[in-house]
Amino acid sequence: MNGMWTFLALMMMISAQLEAQFDRSPWSVGLLGGMQRTHFTGAFQSLPGLYNCCKGFDGSSALSDPFFGASIRYAFTTSLGVDLSVDYVQSRGSFSAVNTIGNALSFNGSGFDIVEAQSAFMMSWTIPSLGFTPSLTWKPFETGLGIRGGIDLRMQSNAEAKGREE
Repeated sequence: MNGMWTFLALMMMISAQLEAQFDRSPWSVGLLGGMQRTHFTGAFQSLPGLYNCCKGFDGSSALSDPFFGASIRYAFTTSLGVDLSVDYVQSRGSFSAVNTIGNALSFNGSGFDIVEAQSAFMMSWTIPSLGFTPSLTWKPFETGLGIRGGIDLRMQSNAEAKGREE
């Protein structure tokens, strides 16, 4: 029984010492993720390598895209530190245009009607990008509430576009 108390006391001291060492480390790492709202607005005739017979595209596209990444932080004091975050996102967008291309015959049950023939062209694209965000964090309150400010540096890769006509 005495050996069990000694073992428990030893484990509690080791645990307390490990926790104290962890609290004093100025470095921390983490994972991040979320959703971003991607909004494209444009007015153009066509994109290189994407044939269409439309008069042009004019409009906007707004989609939600997931992102993920990692961050590392160095704390100078309990209230001041620097961060570096790295994230990856594939921003997506789409436009469509409907054009009247002439007349067509439509069967109405007993005969044919002349109707306007329309062609719809849809295009979508994906733009992958990698972001680096160095920032400074200031936490003046003990509750953990603070202010973080930095600059987002983003490198975009080659975009991929697809189109179809119906």
